[in-house]
Amino acid sequence: MALSLRALGRQEEALPLCLRAVELDPSTTDFRTLASYLLRDLRRFGDALPHCKAIVSATPNDARALSNMGGMLAELGRHEEALGCFDRAIRIEPTQAILHYNRALSLQETGRFGEALEEYMVAAELDPRNTGAHNNAGIMLAEMDRDREAIEHFDRAIKLDPGNFKLHNNKALSLQRLKMPREALVHFDRAIELNPGNADAYVGRLSCLSELGLPDEEIGHYAKEVPGPAAVGSGADLGDVGRHAAVEAGEAAHADRRRPAAAPEVESDVGRASLVESLLTRDESEVLEFKSWPASRRDRPSGPGSMEGNVAKELCGLLNTRGGDLVIGVGDDGTVEGLAPGGGRLGRRERGEMLEWTANVIADYLGAGCNRYLDYKIVEVRNLDVLHFAVAASTDGPVMLKKRLEGKHEFFVRVGNTCRPPGLEDALVHIAAKWPGWSPRRLPAGRAALEQEGGMAGAVQSKGTGFSAGGL
Repeated sequence: MALSLRALGRQEEALPLCLRAVELDPSTTDFRTLASYLLRDLRRFGDALPHCKAIVSATPNDARALSNMGGMLAELGRHEEALGCFDRAIRIEPTQAILHYNRALSLQETGRFGEALEEYMVAAELDPRNTGAHNNAGIMLAEMDRDREAIEHFDRAIKLDPGNFKLHNNKALSLQRLKMPREALVHFDRAIELNPGNADAYVGRLSCLSELGLPDEEIGHYAKEVPGPAAVGSGADLGDVGRHAAVEAGEAAHADRRRPAAAPEVESDVGRASLVESLLTRDESEVLEFKSWPASRRDRPSGPGSMEGNVAKELCGLLNTRGGDLVIGVGDDGTVEGLAPGGGRLGRRERGEMLEWTANVIADYLGAGCNRYLDYKIVEVRNLDVLHFAVAASTDGPVMLKKRLEGKHEFFVRVGNTCRPPGLEDALVHIAAKWPGWSPRRLPAGRAALEQEGGMAGAVQSKGTGFSAGGL
């Protein structure tokens, strides 16, 4: 029953049934395996990990179980432990490409880029049709300023997946770095043809035209004529702007490494509570936003128009403008409504869930690199709990809102007390003024190396400094 519900995408309903089966028969690894998959689907990696450990304890020579455990550890940012799991799995099944690929992702996460490149190469040799391995190898080479070699790998990836606009964008960026703007234009144009909403390719194309000596007025005219969404940029994690990001797993990938949720404790610093109290006396502005919290957790489904998407949009606007404060659990008029259903205080478990939800929203919609610009705490104000974000303005480059369900990224800024997507020309002007010299990052590409139930384990999802990674 639980397996059928999962196949229908009804993980929330399937999980209690599966956990009950585990309770009744804890020695059956099949039940625990399904529980770990369901918890992973729900992004509850910490809850999934004990099941993974139990499975590995019962079947220590099961490479799939070791890989799944490594994946959960990687999701929790525990990459050294994850590498231990992948190493054990590889000793058992040395010819499984996905194991080497997953190991490469965690090596990349820990800054061991040379070793990561070697593992991507092994994965590509074992599975020559692994587009992600070729693309990520190209990314690593480009990060080492070995763009000519990187282009060879991008070419292999393009041969495997010629309709992937992100691969063309990646090759164009390496060509541009090699001072080959005419050749780069060919691939930027192809990227635009494949995805007219790919604003990064427009920006790259404008840069190439400028390098080729096109007069400024003609470049400006071209910018006005460019079709596409208001988005400018690739949805780069803040630390990744201007650098080379690797492939995203299933368009939802390693770039979006979730950091472990903050400790579920209410902020005890009286100064923080006093700050929030002072904010409540002010009107919403370019640097201040209040947002009510739905009365029921069921009122916040995922998606671009959801509570998750709305919170991420407000953070995106603040990051791209002057920074400021976002307070959740407060009405537009400054009335404290709180976070707990029916009023009152959140329990310890609810606080933990709230902070985990927040960490996942940041990772899913903005990228985990943004965490260094965000300081968020649950604060007690007037006997109610609110969630306060202190937001610093991005200094590295624009932050993009990832709208996965629509397959695009958008750029938002604060205008007065609203958060809006500027038009393309206005966005270009804003970016040029706020981040002089910024250029688009290398785009991620790909589809997931998803779990292979009955085969080897699915992709680890991870993000390292300046990189996003995943399987294709």
